[in-house]
Amino acid sequence: CISLSVVYSQEKSKNEVLPTVDPSVTTTTVSTTPSGPKEPWQQYRLPDSLVPITYHVTLWPRLKPVVDNFYIFSGNSTVEFKCVKATDLILIHSNKLNLTTFDNFHAKLVGLNGAEAPKIKQTWLEVPTQYLVIQLQGNLQPDNTYELFTEFVGELADDLGGFYRSEYYEDGVKKVLATTQMQPTDARKAFPCFDEPAMKAVFYMTLLHPHGTVALSNSINYVNVTVDGHDLTRTSFMATEVMSSYLLAFVVCEFAYIRNVDTGVLVTIFTKNITTYIFLDTKMFYVSSLVADQIALPDFGAGAMENWGLITYRETALLYNSNVSSNGDKEWVATVIAHELAHMWFGNLVTTKWWNDLWLNEGFATYVSYLGADFHCMIPCTMYKTVITSPNKVMPPGIFQIHHRIKILHGCIKVDYAITVICTATNNEIQTAPNEWLVANINMKGFYRVNYDSPTKTSIYLKFHQEIIVLVLFQDIPVINRALLIDDAFNLASANLRSTVYCSAIQAGGVDEWDFAWRMYKNASVASEADKLMFALSCTEQYLDYSLDPDMIRKQDATYTIVYIAGNPIGQPLAWDFIRAKWSAISFGRLISGVTKRFSSEFEYKQLLQFKEENAGQLGSATAAVEQALETTKANMNWVALNKDKVHNWFISQTSAL
Repeated sequence: CISLSVVYSQEKSKNEVLPTVDPSVTTTTVSTTPSGPKEPWQQYRLPDSLVPITYHVTLWPRLKPVVDNFYIFSGNSTVEFKCVKATDLILIHSNKLNLTTFDNFHAKLVGLNGAEAPKIKQTWLEVPTQYLVIQLQGNLQPDNTYELFTEFVGELADDLGGFYRSEYYEDGVKKVLATTQMQPTDARKAFPCFDEPAMKAVFYMTLLHPHGTVALSNSINYVNVTVDGHDLTRTSFMATEVMSSYLLAFVVCEFAYIRNVDTGVLVTIFTKNITTYIFLDTKMFYVSSLVADQIALPDFGAGAMENWGLITYRETALLYNSNVSSNGDKEWVATVIAHELAHMWFGNLVTTKWWNDLWLNEGFATYVSYLGADFHCMIPCTMYKTVITSPNKVMPPGIFQIHHRIKILHGCIKVDYAITVICTATNNEIQTAPNEWLVANINMKGFYRVNYDSPTKTSIYLKFHQEIIVLVLFQDIPVINRALLIDDAFNLASANLRSTVYCSAIQAGGVDEWDFAWRMYKNASVASEADKLMFALSCTEQYLDYSLDPDMIRKQDATYTIVYIAGNPIGQPLAWDFIRAKWSAISFGRLISGVTKRFSSEFEYKQLLQFKEENAGQLGSATAAVEQALETTKANMNWVALNKDKVHNWFISQTSAL
């Protein structure tokens, strides 16, 4: 990496703030050693000869560019490991790190507890399998422990993986934070490590960060000291749980927070405190850590990540505003939080040996997440049930006069779920007396809202008020309709309908409507609102090129933008053509499944095959996604061949009957 080489030489003199031994020689050009086809360093799985015990990692992220929007971090790592099988080879993962050399070797090896470490023969980086390879002159001995020390510089890129940066604006001022996403195999981008889920260890983290920023990691910080001669704070953290490298997390930011210690566990929430109630019910089962931080990040590729002690979220998965967010948003937030807390046991404490069993982690966590979300729902449901049976206990006198809304969440009260049957009937005869009012949708026989004109509304409300005060003529306005008068009045612009309203307006509108929605999207302060606007903008043919410009659409949202467009029947071929033309700039495997999931013709199948052949050398992680897309398209073709005529004939018969 030429850029890192230049930066490294410039930053070398500043690294005295890191607790490390000065290297004697630094090199940045490492050749890959030629080897046979079955050498251990050409295998993607680690050998079972070494097991990590502890890591001591120190990192210093630069939150200001060192040259031309180029951000870096520097650091060092000491890993203590045990030898379980005699070997003269150390393989440890390292990806996109510029390693310091010591006497022409990329690491230092020492023995512990009287063990003698063999001398290093040679080291190199095996780029295809992302290994730092260390060949020794003798064998490491079983049951002995050793320490491996490395020093490095990496790019603090905005690629949403490993140790990366996120940018946002606060009062018009650009802010930069450093954060992580290690799952599944990006811890190796932050420091050299045995980066497989079965290779569990204890981590001791130290972060150097500017004054005025907050440093977070998986455990409680116990030391905060000022670094002499630098505008820096050194924050050291207590030992983590014994855990996999993909669960390690650390953040340097300027966020505000709220804190709760009532549970006996330090819960720091950098957003709305929705986690507390769920946490109270689940901590005894799923949390053994003394800290449970929750943070919403402006740029985050996953929905959320269950890092032990520091759960990271996309903003839409943690932030909820009752004024603008829908019930679906609230349900999503509660379920995601419960899902991540469930992972404290299913995944963090009990971990799969390899990623092919990930379904087991996610299956259990998904099930338990519903229990957590259900517990969160119990409090309001109990209250609403009380409203039904004993209204005077929770409603102050005169509440009906100001038309307070009462919401009954039947979905949470787990008895007698209603089965909805939709019927239609036609009758044009309506009998009304002149100069009088009428109430529509008697006993809520139809699924619709009613908006009365002002005179009618006034007459009905006067009658409604009279019936409550005098307690007579109750049958003039049925009980259900008395409730509907209030409910309809407060639901004519429901947050639950925002997505549909936005999409319909933009689809039927023109340039002015699209530009207006775009400005709303760029200025949205609530993540769920921005997400709805982003979906609505895809209801037109404009918008695709913006997905490649991070200044217009965040990288975390680019995939969703293109998939949203593909969800529009007119937009699907446009999105597919766009992906094929811009694949070298996109290269996200999940885009393939999202855009091609409705492919069902021979022509589309051949297009997929052609795409696979033309991009065989650069599909990378998307290879499996393309294969799955081909299988899905073939299955869709078979379904269409079997059912198309039947479905078509049924629609014809139903239309003829009308």
